Amino acid sequence: MAFAVSVLDLSPIPSGSPDSQALRNTLDLASLADQLGFCRYWLAEHHSMIDSGSTAPEIMIGQVARATKRIRIGSGC
Repeated sequence: MAFAVSVLDLSPIPSGSPDSQALRNTLDLASLADQLGFCRYWLAEHHSMIDSGSTAPEIMIGQVARATKRIRIGSGC
């Protein structure tokens, strides 16, 4: 029996790394999830978390879409 598997990414900023590393990690994870056949890639939106690079998922969705081929991309709180 097959079932759909998705990713929920908070896009955390690694300790001691620049904020841009969070986006790079998100793009790498999305690409891997796409290659592995995951169904969806969700970007979480969190405005009050200082260690989260996911404060503007509407912008990140376009970046993730360019880095993937088949996976469906969405955002949520």
